[in-house]
Amino acid sequence: MLWGVTILLLTCVSDFFGLLQMETIQIRWTWHPEFSQLLQIPKTLEQSYLLQKCGHILAFLILTIVVPKVTRKTGVYLIIFAFLTELLQLYFGRSGRFLDVGYDTMGILLGLFISQRAIPFLLSKNRRIIEV
Repeated sequence: MLWGVTILLLTCVSDFFGLLQMETIQIRWTWHPEFSQLLQIPKTLEQSYLLQKCGHILAFLILTIVVPKVTRKTGVYLIIFAFLTELLQLYFGRSGRFLDVGYDTMGILLGLFISQRAIPFLLSKNRRIIEV
C-alpha cells in the first residue's frame, strides 16, 4: 500500500525531472488543465522517453506484486488507479497520457502473471521441470 501512496505522491509533483535532478519538490495546481494532452502521442522515441516508460511499467509491476491476494479484479482496480494518476497529472502541471495507462497496464499484467503464476510455481515443491 505504501508503494501506491508513493506513486500517488509522485503524480502530484509538478516537475518530476526536477525532483530527480535537483532534489526539489514543486507542486503546482492547475484549475483548468488541457485534457487534450491525454490523447497526445510522441513523434519520436528518444532514450529518455523509453526510460520513462520503463519506469511506468516497473512502478505498476511492483505495485501489483506487493498487493496482498492479487486477483484479476485487483488488476482492474489498478488500471483505474493508473488512469486516475494520468488524469491527476494534468491538474498538477504535468502531461498525462492515455498511452501511459497502456504502459502502466503492461506492468500490471506482468505483475499479475508473476504473482499468480511465476511465484507460486517457484515456491511449489511439486513443480515439473521440462527437459529438452
